[in-house]
Amino acid sequence: MLVAICDDDAKICETIKIICEDVLKKKLEFTDVKVLLFSDGKELIEHIDEPDIVILDIEMPKLDGLLVKQKLQSLDKRILIIFVTGHSEMISEAIGINVFGFIDKKVLNTQLPIIFEQAVDMVNKEIMIDGKIKSSKVKYIKSDHIYVILVLENGEEYLVRTSMKTLEHKLLQFGFIRTHKKYIVNMYWIDKIDAKGIHIGDSVISISSGSKKKIKKAYDEYCIQNAKYC
Repeated sequence: MLVAICDDDAKICETIKIICEDVLKKKLEFTDVKVLLFSDGKELIEHIDEPDIVILDIEMPKLDGLLVKQKLQSLDKRILIIFVTGHSEMISEAIGINVFGFIDKKVLNTQLPIIFEQAVDMVNKEIMIDGKIKSSKVKYIKSDHIYVILVLENGEEYLVRTSMKTLEHKLLQFGFIRTHKKYIVNMYWIDKIDAKGIHIGDSVISISSGSKKKIKKAYDEYCIQNAKYC
């Protein structure tokens, strides 16, 4: 796991690092963890390609947190961003698919351990499909006769010989939901749900007739449990 901390205040960076390391010590399964510190957004973007969790200030020189968020979102990767800021009025601008939560610097010591532990649990909440594909990398799954097609975060498709029912049973506890007889969706990747269906990037996934309320409720509950902004 790779955790990136980015703030132009060196003392804040060090405080955040100590809090994160204290949380990680409780997670005995996380023995291979790197926590890296950066003083501005430009440095972060130039030095790491795919962090798992980014703890980020909004206002910074060279490249602020909002621009860093945009660049990380453009990677179309499952990266969790936690904003730590003294500017609560800017929160509405910072909301996005990768944004896991917001913490005011005034309550850093009490709130960051809670939100960071939730983020760590979410990163760890996955299984391997077909022994090769991490469930977190799968945006959605579609039926193809005796096969299923895994549509991955990078747009690639992976064919597996198994049933939708088998995968539905395995993936239910990992944030996936059956939306149609032909589709299973990873709720992390949902952009929105409307009358047309479930929007994931440029794709619109069908919802079975009569299931919209049930699916919307499940998605709302998922967002609350995982601090995701719906």
